[in-house]
Amino acid sequence: MTDRYGTPGLPLGVAVIAILVGIVGAFLFVGGIIVVLANLVHAISSGQFATWFGQTLLAGIVTLVFGLILLAVAFGLWDQALWAYALAVLVLIVSFLFDVGRPIYNSRANITGSVLASAFFTVPVIVTIVILVYLLLVHEHFY
Repeated sequence: MTDRYGTPGLPLGVAVIAILVGIVGAFLFVGGIIVVLANLVHAISSGQFATWFGQTLLAGIVTLVFGLILLAVAFGLWDQALWAYALAVLVLIVSFLFDVGRPIYNSRANITGSVLASAFFTVPVIVTIVILVYLLLVHEHFY
């Protein structure tokens, strides 16, 4: 479907993906803020400011930044931006490799057919493949 200017319209599946990515990004962003603020409150209340610069602060900042990136990707997918499409496809490929590689790595001592089958037929792998194939099919909607 195209609009009156001949530009391809936003496919429903891309809209759903953008909304879901935006929701996850918003939760991660808010969660990162909560972790950073909780770490600050703990450092102030305990008087141990050296604990402010620990792993918890780093985890909160990484979560916050990742949430911001996901929010940007969600808006980019909604606007059909090519950079958001490329980033989404890249993240899905990396996610697929990790999801498939994790069971294989965990049972590296005795890799059997059942281990390989369990690596490829998990819910995260199947969902990742479906979303990746869908995005590849609607690539002409991104510019």
